[in-house]
Amino acid sequence: MTLPSDLQGALSRGVASRPRAESALCRLVACALAVSRLFEANDYFVDTQGNRHALSAMRWDERHRRSRRVLPERASCWDYAALIDVMSPGSGPAAVRFRGMTALSWLMQLQNAGSPDLPAASSWVQAQVELWRAYCDKRPRVPDAYFGVELSAPRMVSLLAAAVRATGLKRAGVAQWRRTVLGLAAKGIKAEELAFSGLLEGLEQYDDEQVLAVDRVLELIDVDNLQPRLVAESAHGYLSRSGWKECCERIAPPYLRALGTRRRAQNRVAIRRALIRYRHRTFGWRLIREAWLPDLVSAERHLWYVADECGRYLHDAKSAPYTSLAEAMAAAEDAMRKHFRTWYRAHPVEHWSAYVAGGGEQYRELLVQLDDWPSDYRARHFRTRNVLAHVRTSVRESCDGQRLLYLDEVQSDWHADLVAQARGEWPKNERPVHAAPFAKEWPLLVLKLMLWRAQAMGVDALAWSTFEMQKRIWGPSRVPEALYKRTLPEAAKSLSKALGLELREIPIPFHAWRYGIKSSARGWLVIDLLGNPVTRPFAGRQQAERFAELIAEKIERKVPALMLAGLPRIRQIPFYGVGRLVDWTRPG
Repeated sequence: MTLPSDLQGALSRGVASRPRAESALCRLVACALAVSRLFEANDYFVDTQGNRHALSAMRWDERHRRSRRVLPERASCWDYAALIDVMSPGSGPAAVRFRGMTALSWLMQLQNAGSPDLPAASSWVQAQVELWRAYCDKRPRVPDAYFGVELSAPRMVSLLAAAVRATGLKRAGVAQWRRTVLGLAAKGIKAEELAFSGLLEGLEQYDDEQVLAVDRVLELIDVDNLQPRLVAESAHGYLSRSGWKECCERIAPPYLRALGTRRRAQNRVAIRRALIRYRHRTFGWRLIREAWLPDLVSAERHLWYVADECGRYLHDAKSAPYTSLAEAMAAAEDAMRKHFRTWYRAHPVEHWSAYVAGGGEQYRELLVQLDDWPSDYRARHFRTRNVLAHVRTSVRESCDGQRLLYLDEVQSDWHADLVAQARGEWPKNERPVHAAPFAKEWPLLVLKLMLWRAQAMGVDALAWSTFEMQKRIWGPSRVPEALYKRTLPEAAKSLSKALGLELREIPIPFHAWRYGIKSSARGWLVIDLLGNPVTRPFAGRQQAERFAELIAEKIERKVPALMLAGLPRIRQIPFYGVGRLVDWTRPG
């Protein structure tokens, strides 16, 4: 069974210690060969047909979150089997591949098929889980609230299959097929795609004199583990849209209610008062502000309490109340989500909406995830596993009235960490980073996926931010200059040439964020850059945000854009490269 962190980290240490001059593809092959040792350690099951199977817990957390399965305190082997993946040996750099099923579903499949392998497979799964019992028992019993929701995604195809057909060979010897396939690298097929396809490794299974038909050669191509998923991080919980209503109702100080009658009389202070300042519009929960003067010369002090619709407090006399309105409001909403857990719904989570130039709408944070890639990478900015790149998008309108899908930011933590590791800048106490595919083509892959999404949304163009605009947003933080000045423009030019799209600059109005908002005891304030309030408090946050947007200065910036006019419907997308227009529009 593969460990999601310990085993994978140990296997990748040998890769991280290799010389820097080694290519990314060579490191990727070395990492895959290390993972393939799983099938060399007698840690696998061989069925009656000679197929080998192994178990992996790399996707344990995500399966746990998606299924919302609550594990019992004393879980059995079969409780854990529903969260453990089955893997099979692959070929090429992807030396192992996910089977798309858990250990429990695999056993159920054997049972439904009446397979004679069922008794032995059940015993093997139980023995493997028992060997790892200490690790399994330490896993959380209740799943985390966050999980990745997969959005609709296009069909991805490999150009290698079309290139093999274009050679015109119907039947040939294995040696001739090998020379032909290697020669495709000079005809536009990427070396990484050729390595990941498993075609060369599949041909090694046959003698050089053996004759193979073209259909048999095409069956050896397998790039399913490279399939990217468009994912939006979401949370399980009840999300109330009604918000809070400001009010002013005087009650007894909360701490006095928690004391007895005699102690309450002894501790009553005339200048200590409590007011219900906010009441939830749907459930009637209350946010209570308690204020007092410690002496005649000190400033007034205050604390915040949370009470439900029946007046029951979330605190007792021994627990500490909240010191700010924002903290109390967040705690109240979290308590309501837990209280109304049967009303759970999935709603998107926005982590970085504050780092967006004003003026857009339909803001989304999209993740390009390689869920089937056999490694375990955890990004710094998100909780989803194997995030190859993330894109923050919004819908904007140009100065001439055209609607466009705008990429506020494009970033890959995975490849950035690989670069830092290659330069020797990776912290020694951090787990080594596993190599990733699309080493040089991840920006092109992002643009291809966003081009398809822009057409599906019915907008007029796909635009993206410039390096200068990123510097304005992030300030002194480091911005990948080469990505916005060279890599993305080159990828856009190749798409424009292959698909016959117009690439030009479009002026877009933005809002200069010279005003912000913050919560206070009286409500939500609109403040300037120095933190001074510019208006009276607003009852709700949305009102304050809307007012800050209205008074913000309007500026125009020219951004690069791919115009979608005349583009036929995109039916599929090549994994690597851009191909030709027919490769995008050919029916599946």
